[in-house]
Amino acid sequence: MSWMNIARAAKVLALVGFFMPWLLVSCQGQPIATATGWQMAMGEMSAIGDATVAQDADPAWWAILALVLILGGAAATFFLKPPKRAALVLAGAAGAALVLCAVGMNLAISEGRSNAVRPEAGADPAAAQMQSAMAEALRFELRYGYWVTLLGLAIATGAGVLAWQGRELSLSASRAE
Repeated sequence: MSWMNIARAAKVLALVGFFMPWLLVSCQGQPIATATGWQMAMGEMSAIGDATVAQDADPAWWAILALVLILGGAAATFFLKPPKRAALVLAGAAGAALVLCAVGMNLAISEGRSNAVRPEAGADPAAAQMQSAMAEALRFELRYGYWVTLLGLAIATGAGVLAWQGRELSLSASRAE
């Protein structure tokens, strides 16, 4: 096994995490919507129970770009020569996808909160106050798929850098005799 193979496996882990739940939206402890990384990329959310969720969201450019980087970085390792260049591309793509996911998710949550707080045009003060109270009850929770994706990308970045540096992977313990 080599660092490059570990980096490839970590990219697959990140890709699998992309299709697991990333975000849960709840109101006063009651789940109302969830989204995977793929759904966020497509601008979708899944309603839970009787909740209704607006389906007119724009696709998340950062999630689309992160997915392209995950797939492209993994594919590059099979086609680029020499192996050091492939390792550098893999590490760079994984690191860039990691940053995109972290920053993009924070922006998406901030946008979700601000959209919930923004009063509708022409709404009376009582309705605006009610909407503000409802917005304060909303919670955005990061789910395990998001963390699996970030973990996979972090491992891929580190293993890619180690492969680029030409480090050997030693799986047996050395004994000083």
